[in-house]
Amino acid sequence: MEEPTWQPISVLPVLTDYIAGYLAENEGQLALLQEAWDRPYRLDDATVNRVRDTYSRQADDFWLFEEQVRRWHELELDDRQRTSVEHLGQDVVRVREVISAILALAEKLTTVTIERLLAQSDLEAGLTWLARGGAGNRSERSPT
Repeated sequence: MEEPTWQPISVLPVLTDYIAGYLAENEGQLALLQEAWDRPYRLDDATVNRVRDTYSRQADDFWLFEEQVRRWHELELDDRQRTSVEHLGQDVVRVREVISAILALAEKLTTVTIERLLAQSDLEAGLTWLARGGAGNRSERSPT
């Protein structure tokens, strides 16, 4: 594996904007998946598998951002830069948490895809529906 090209502190504003967008996008995806959990059997296996694959790759590659922030923390920085790096570090931690939540929820969603429903007998599907609270009862909230 090639050594990454670590960025100078002058790239901090660009990376800060990038991570803020990345975080917003991932939080949006998490919200969509939470809606899917509240309305089971709306997603198919292929969609859930794509989510799992995509966010697994993101989780595997995210160490690059974490390492870049760690390296910047080691530099002699002025107060403004230090504050910015600390805020970026917090956002990086939050992105990692959101990716983990997405992956955990996607794993749970594999149990409630449309293919899973279609594989059940009518009796099993009815019992599953009742166990989840039946019509209008959203007592079982998202597991994240």
